[in-house]
Amino acid sequence: MKVSNLIATLLFFALLPGCDKNSTADEPSGGWYVISDRNEIVGDVLFNRYDVDQIWIESSPESGSKSVYIVTGGFTPDGTARLSAFTEQHIGKRFGFVLDKEIITSELIEQSWEEGWFSIPFRKKSKARRAYESLLIGK
Repeated sequence: MKVSNLIATLLFFALLPGCDKNSTADEPSGGWYVISDRNEIVGDVLFNRYDVDQIWIESSPESGSKSVYIVTGGFTPDGTARLSAFTEQHIGKRFGFVLDKEIITSELIEQSWEEGWFSIPFRKKSKARRAYESLLIGK
């Protein structure tokens, strides 16, 4: 076997595990993470599209001709139970929604969140749409 063919074959098999026929480089990634006091993402995703049961986008007019776009939804029963337990154990910590490695929301947990509903506001319709798609993919 020629050296160039050997290198090409090794490269192919080295890159193969990273390929997923169901994902694309442009696929949005969204989920909820712990957020540090310095406004940094901490650890792995805690809740994502597999924890979402229903989702929709709404728009609400603001002053002037601008609108705010809100991605609203609800967690699955299991996701709601996990959210409640997580927030109860992390009172005083920050928790937020991250889209494509950008922190969109960051809220201080002041008490256990018993309800499984969420609302994520966006100024740009395209970003709201991307968040919606990131939570819808895989349903």
